[in-house]
Amino acid sequence: MVAQAQELQKNLPSPYDKVPWPNAPQITWNSFSLKYTRRDNIVNVLMSGPYKKGWLAIGLSKSGRMIGASAVVAWAGRDGKGVIKQYLLNGYSPSQVTPNKGDLPLTKAAPVALLDQGTLYMAFQLELSGGNMTQKVILASAPDTPAAENLLFKHTARTLIQMDFSAGSAIDYGKQKAIHGAVGMIAWLVLLPWGILIPRYLKHHDPLWFYLHLSVQVLGYLFAVSTGLSGLKLESDMHVNVTPHKQLGMLIVLLATLQVCAICARPGKQSSKRKYWNCYHRCVGILAICLGIINAGFGIRRAEAGMAWTTAHILLTGCFVLAVVVLEVLSKSNGASRALEAPVFDVDNR
Repeated sequence: MVAQAQELQKNLPSPYDKVPWPNAPQITWNSFSLKYTRRDNIVNVLMSGPYKKGWLAIGLSKSGRMIGASAVVAWAGRDGKGVIKQYLLNGYSPSQVTPNKGDLPLTKAAPVALLDQGTLYMAFQLELSGGNMTQKVILASAPDTPAAENLLFKHTARTLIQMDFSAGSAIDYGKQKAIHGAVGMIAWLVLLPWGILIPRYLKHHDPLWFYLHLSVQVLGYLFAVSTGLSGLKLESDMHVNVTPHKQLGMLIVLLATLQVCAICARPGKQSSKRKYWNCYHRCVGILAICLGIINAGFGIRRAEAGMAWTTAHILLTGCFVLAVVVLEVLSKSNGASRALEAPVFDVDNR
């Protein structure tokens, strides 16, 4: 490996051939590696990975989002030679990703791209002031080589890393955001929605339905609270503004908390107030779940998580809605027995 790195160093043009890459700090993402060295305010960056086609990018973002960021993008042309350009990311469509634009603090040393034995290397220099050594760094890749006029096809993989070039430390916020999103989807697209179907369609299995409903909803509530806490930590650590998503999330967790607390205030079965409690419990629960599904979509869009997350959101929501429709039709066609006709969250039998 050292011999390969030394051979690569000989092939890189000045000033990158004089950088001690074998001893540089390294960050691994997917199958790519990112190395960097610093001398005073000059930071040398080398990113590499296996290459067949497509493009590889590294950019800086003040907000942590791709929109508004600037990035250096590299790929291999038809002649096998490396191509590298700076892009300004103004939007999601290829026409809004402008080549030869951007505000990266590049030095006069020209960025370089090199394809060597199936590995694509891209190197460039940044000049950062002492107070700007900590940067939000976006790494992205795509399997399709840029089209005519250097237009980029949409990335299929991306992560956000906060790097402190002065201390040599890095935090992968991409993984933290993925965990936050996954836990939230389990809560609001799986556990809590399916849990409300238990009283509706399993009421005839008494008392099993009650304990099953209670267990699933409490577990979903714990996932929901974990989602909220991890979201607040992400916002604080990344220093980003996610106010609409955060405020809606806090409202939803509050509604879910009221649902849990309402169990302790449930009137007795013979109480005249029981019907009002049932109405409250039903309406607040359905409202919280609907808002949770909506906010999950907001979060996916805000995080620019990609088509896989959007598809998962649509499929999980669609399966739940389809299940409700099918179960309703089956319950009506089977004579709509008293157990099946019980409204959602009606716990009169307990």
